[in-house]
Amino acid sequence: MKFLKKKIAYKTAVAVLVVFIFVISIIAVFAFNVQNSLISHLQEEKKELIVKYIDQKAKKALQDVVDDIKHSIKLIKSAVAEALYNMDEETEKKAIIPLINDKYVRAIKIYDSSLNETSLVILKKNNKIIYQKKLPSDVKKYKFFKYDLIKDNEKIGYIVVYYDPIPAIKSIAAEKEAELEKLNKSIQETNEIVKEKLLIEAFIFILSSAVLIFVVIYIIKRFVNNPLFKLKRGLDSFFNFLKDPNVKIEKIKIKSEDEFGEMAKTINENIAISAELHTQISQLMNVMDENVLSIETDDDGKIIYASTAYLRVSGFDKDEIINKKDEIIYFDKDKYEEIKEAVRKEEYYSGEVRFKKKNGGYFWAYVKISPKCTRNKESCGYTAIMFDITDKKELEVLKNSLEKIVDERTKELNELYKHMKDSINFASLIQKALVPIEEEMREYFKDEFAIWMPKDIVGGDIWSFEGLRNEDECLLMVIDCTGHGVPGAFVTMVVKSIEREII
Repeated sequence: MKFLKKKIAYKTAVAVLVVFIFVISIIAVFAFNVQNSLISHLQEEKKELIVKYIDQKAKKALQDVVDDIKHSIKLIKSAVAEALYNMDEETEKKAIIPLINDKYVRAIKIYDSSLNETSLVILKKNNKIIYQKKLPSDVKKYKFFKYDLIKDNEKIGYIVVYYDPIPAIKSIAAEKEAELEKLNKSIQETNEIVKEKLLIEAFIFILSSAVLIFVVIYIIKRFVNNPLFKLKRGLDSFFNFLKDPNVKIEKIKIKSEDEFGEMAKTINENIAISAELHTQISQLMNVMDENVLSIETDDDGKIIYASTAYLRVSGFDKDEIINKKDEIIYFDKDKYEEIKEAVRKEEYYSGEVRFKKKNGGYFWAYVKISPKCTRNKESCGYTAIMFDITDKKELEVLKNSLEKIVDERTKELNELYKHMKDSINFASLIQKALVPIEEEMREYFKDEFAIWMPKDIVGGDIWSFEGLRNEDECLLMVIDCTGHGVPGAFVTMVVKSIEREII
């Protein structure tokens, strides 16, 4: 039993049971009194006969209205067809006058099939006849008869008569009401007998109902409305926190042990977890806003968001690009058209794109663009995340420039190297010409040999031999110069000159 008391279903069941018992009791008492004292069997029978008679009379009156209108149409149909065939609008009007004057007829439309258009419309408003070419839409609410217009056995159009039987119905209803009023007077005499008793019962019923309603309202308010209000207030404070993290979250205070209490406990726990996650996400979003270049657009291509990092790099103020067409931020028109085509197809896009700066320059960014559509895809904007690669692109330009310079310098060095090599080969030829012939020493020495092999093309070391004044006098020099190559060759030539001076 204690377990059931914790359930809302138990509380609801008790309330429904009380209401059911009370209502059934009232109905039983009321039905008993009505059956025994309100209306006798003869009065009911008489009432039914009167109603049946008046209803039959009403049907006949309506039928008379319809028959009269049909008869009138048949009388004028030939004349209208003749006038329509001859395109005699005045004759059409005269022929229709008797029909439009019928108190139940509201409008008449004549259609010409040969012209495929309405020939004439006659209206009756405030007892005035109006002629025009177009049928007002409010006339179509009335009932109507439609008859073909025949001339020489050929259909040339048709006539539509709109009529309103409501006045006839009202007339019969007034008669019916008068007859019923007479009957009610006789019934009223019987009702007076039970009136006092019914008043007492009605007072008891109203009082009991009021008490019951008060009890039910109190139960619902106490056990349902109040917890729901606390739940709503707690959830509202949480959703306000999601909009503004500075708003304090109000804890849901429900101490009951029923489903509302369990729900409040669970919601409080989930709100605490969600609030922590939301705080972390907000911090992360702030970090991303400060450090990640990004923009968002709506389905019209207007910028609805630009991160602080993007504004900082581009130099624009938020007011200068928000709600402006995204075309203003793209530096290259062909890239912009390529991106817009991808967005129209709801495709992803990635690539290197140049964006405008406020100062007229640009910066390079690697862009990843993804569609951003509503749930039913009625509209699609996009979100663009960018990575600044301006330094990389500048390095690429510098690298290409350096490679070009290196190629040019290499060509110059190759030319210089070729020139130097030719010079060195010529210097080697000169040096070899200065080296003495080995046979010259044989005149002065019994055994002799000479080996001279330069380390480089042009050597730094050299030997020299010359005969002097007598056949037994000669000058032999072995010279070790510092260095090799061209400098050594120059020293060799200097030493050769000194040798000539000595000789």
